Amino acid sequence: MPTPRTVARIGDLVFTNRYSNPNVDVDMSTNIVEKNTITDEQVIQNLGKKADRIHIDGIIPESQIKEFDDLISGGVTTVRTHRWSGTAMVESTSADQVQGYDPVLSDEDQSAWLYSVRIDLIEVEEVPSRAHGATVTEIDIEQTLI
Repeated sequence: MPTPRTVARIGDLVFTNRYSNPNVDVDMSTNIVEKNTITDEQVIQNLGKKADRIHIDGIIPESQIKEFDDLISGGVTTVRTHRWSGTAMVESTSADQVQGYDPVLSDEDQSAWLYSVRIDLIEVEEVPSRAHGATVTEIDIEQTLI
């Protein structure tokens, strides 16, 4: 028996019911520099990992379109999917109403029209917690003034 997948969640948007497994694509890469030495040998240096780029395509009912629309103004958000989990910033979103209606959801929810959605995100490093609840900017300014 296969292990059940993690229910996909991006911020407050949860992919549920029959649409709980959106397509998740992840692009990973590193910063690489190629150099030629004085003896004309080629040297390749790895400067470290670039931020992951996450692309999520799925279906949501109309009742979740507000949570979807709020993603673009939410800043940094938590992402949980079967393929990638972490902290990311929403780069772009798009939603197209599907020429369809979900009769199963119509029993649970009056808004059973469906939307095909795409969410593009960029991985961000989690900021360590700071003393006294100050943000990174506040800490940096305080340290500069001292």
